[in-house]
Amino acid sequence: MLVLSRRKDEGVRFPTLGIEFKVLRIGGKSVRLGVKAPRNVPVVRSELESHQESDSETSETAPCREAMKDPSKLFACLQFALQVVDFHLQRGEIDKARLMMRRAEERLASAAAAFEAKSAKPRSALVVAENEQDRRRMIDMLSHGGYAVDAVADAEEALRYLAEHDRPDMVIFDVRSEEKTDEAMSRIRKDPRWNGIKLFTLGDHRAAELGVRLSPRQSGIHRLNRDDNDTTLMNAIDQEMIGSA
Repeated sequence: MLVLSRRKDEGVRFPTLGIEFKVLRIGGKSVRLGVKAPRNVPVVRSELESHQESDSETSETAPCREAMKDPSKLFACLQFALQVVDFHLQRGEIDKARLMMRRAEERLASAAAAFEAKSAKPRSALVVAENEQDRRRMIDMLSHGGYAVDAVADAEEALRYLAEHDRPDMVIFDVRSEEKTDEAMSRIRKDPRWNGIKLFTLGDHRAAELGVRLSPRQSGIHRLNRDDNDTTLMNAIDQEMIGSA
């Protein structure tokens, strides 16, 4: 191997091959090179060629796998895939080029889906709980489940919150005073501004006092067992919320 030292704007020429390298910029840990070569001479980064010589999906789509973790790298994924495809086409390897395009499309689709899921607005929840420990439990459980959560201490405060803020997707009551809770749920159900809000209660609240003759699911009020563990409660909530999507 011939080893040469070059400064900025200096280069190396191979006259018989029609190839020239020139140092364009030196900065940090990288050096930018300019390459002139005949059209029939492929120019490929060494690490890229090592990827091409391997048929493994893992090596060929590494930048696209990175894009699944960081959507800002989607362009790098596409650029890499096009370079690989061009490399195979120059070698006449049509099947490998098609395979790479298919793999890149799959990775790009997965990365795009991950980006959309990450950027999508989370469901919102209002927790109504008098007891601070109960309130913290619900906040932690719902936040861990992917909800944007606000919390208030009683039913009257919940009604004020609904009147003054954007409508949440759900309200969950963990209030020991059944009378105030029942009244608040009744007002929420009757007010057209709050149509579509899912209502959940922890404990036994009297459907008859709400004028509800249907089952809890049909009435839009979903009753949960306060003594269930967080996983069971979250599964029950998710089942109702997904069903309403």
